Amino acid sequence: MTFNKEILFFLSTLGWFNGLILSSYFLFFIPKKTLPNTLFGLLLLVLSIRISKSVVWYFYPDLPVFFIQLGLAVCFLIGPLLFFYLKAVSEQTKTFPGEWGIILGSFVMASVLLMLFFTDKPQLYLWKKYFVKITYGEWFLTVLISGIFIIPLLKKLRTGYVTLHEKWVLAVYFSNLMIASNFVVSYLDILNVAYITGGLTFSLLIYLNILILFYRKKTGYLFSPEPEKYSNKKISPDEAGTLILKLETALTEKEIYKNPDLKLPEMAGLLHVSVHQLSQLLNDNLQKTFPVYLNEFRVKKACEIIDAALDFKIEAIGYEVGYHSKSTFFAAFKKITGLTPSQYKAAKVF
Repeated sequence: MTFNKEILFFLSTLGWFNGLILSSYFLFFIPKKTLPNTLFGLLLLVLSIRISKSVVWYFYPDLPVFFIQLGLAVCFLIGPLLFFYLKAVSEQTKTFPGEWGIILGSFVMASVLLMLFFTDKPQLYLWKKYFVKITYGEWFLTVLISGIFIIPLLKKLRTGYVTLHEKWVLAVYFSNLMIASNFVVSYLDILNVAYITGGLTFSLLIYLNILILFYRKKTGYLFSPEPEKYSNKKISPDEAGTLILKLETALTEKEIYKNPDLKLPEMAGLLHVSVHQLSQLLNDNLQKTFPVYLNEFRVKKACEIIDAALDFKIEAIGYEVGYHSKSTFFAAFKKITGLTPSQYKAAKVF
């Protein structure tokens, strides 16, 4: 093995080795044992086994058949574990439902059957002709299907504040999608992507996430949703009234609602309060999230412009009050007022 190959082998090996260590942490040592953490630990475990096979086989192609097929067989479990991890997170599932066990058990049985009955040399042609394709197809397809659980987070990412835990969930999904894509593209020989790229990608993603763990101040919220905010520390009515007045004043006098990229953390900074305090204020006292509150404020300002009969085109009013696009403005306006801006304007004329 040349020096360059030794470096490549070292870098790609780091990922699956540390993946095994991290999977042990999530399965056995993490302080807060939850269903999502357990599923994530299992996901890391099967990914690490899959990557280890790829890395070792790339540099030592004379490996025993059993080890090669073990790496392929566990691919059946990666997508389903990702699916149930994201489902458990999105639905905040606390206990393992029986039907989940049946589904995951069927995938485990499929893997075991492949290992027991198709490892002998006479059946190897079946692996090469059928099972490798089926394995990669199932892996990639189940990862894609798992994306249904991150659609709400992607929408939230565009329109409002996303928590640290939600960012972690997005990172987990897109990391899995990237790894699966690398293997599929390599297998299909598209764009001349090297087979070892999947292992290197896994190493890179593992170390990026390790850096997050070391440098984030509140890693406890990284793996699970934040607890009910200030459940024993309610804002007093007087303090709430003062904060709401400060919020309305800041939005009106400084016209920061016109900033289309305004988010909860920026607003909290302007008011010199924590993000949690502002979020709690809106949720407990106004029963609204920040995006909802901001949309209502912007639509109110849009109505004032229409009422004043100023020389503004309807589309221009949306941009004036802080919307990125005409469609977003129209959708928010109709949702809040029950009318489109044009219908509201026509009603005012008569």
